[in-house]
Amino acid sequence: MEVVGRLLRDGLMEVGDVLEGVGFVPWPLDVDGALIEIRRRWLDLESDRPNLGDVCWLRLTPTGTEIARKLDAALSQ
Repeated sequence: MEVVGRLLRDGLMEVGDVLEGVGFVPWPLDVDGALIEIRRRWLDLESDRPNLGDVCWLRLTPTGTEIARKLDAALSQ
């Protein structure tokens, strides 16, 4: 939760759901609200082995994408 919170607060990722026929839909929550919702969904799982999308999806923001590209380029050298 700490890592996800930091990624969201730093504007590197956004949290939401992926809906069939629509794609990624961001949650209309602030960071604290999103973390509460992630925790609630995690605790509501009936299995201790979640599948993709059972809790949420994370998507890179444009800033996150730019930083990821720079890191990839630096690591590829």
